[in-house]
Amino acid sequence: MPVLEAAACGLPVICTEGGPTDDFVTESFALRIRSELAERSENGRFNRVLLMPDSRHLVTLMKKVIEDSAWRDKSSISGPAFVNQKFTWEHVTRQLLNTLFARNTEGCTEGAFT
Repeated sequence: MPVLEAAACGLPVICTEGGPTDDFVTESFALRIRSELAERSENGRFNRVLLMPDSRHLVTLMKKVIEDSAWRDKSSISGPAFVNQKFTWEHVTRQLLNTLFARNTEGCTEGAFT
């Protein structure tokens, strides 16, 4: 949510590449930090897989946001437009209703609420 909220407000976004934000950001308003998967154990009991961002690449992207006013201007327009086109409450509610109530049986079809 914070990434979409920032984009909706016209703020440039920097997020980790390879994570869930890949599903809903575009290069027109978001810069992606190179990252790699890393496994970590906690108290020796279980392993977790984490997405570890490249901190040097993050610094490079932060400098770009500061220095590249043309990119900031473009992202301040394209971010809100993208969110408004795909993530209004109406869009999200329709998608949720279709997911919850769509049936693949006779008499019911997917997309019943579109």
